[in-house]
Amino acid sequence: MSDALTAVLALALADAGRAREGVAEAVAALARHLPRYQRSMGNYARALGDAARAE
Repeated sequence: MSDALTAVLALALADAGRAREGVAEAVAALARHLPRYQRSMGNYARALGDAARAE
């Protein structure tokens, strides 16, 4: 998925009251572009998404 599409998805999720999932999508997309901490941010995004789905 392109980063632009992911950004739109993140905003749509936030508007739908699913902000945690939106943040997870945004952080996962951003993590690929970070010079450091890519793995940590990816793991954090996955944990946020898992927690949001468990709610």
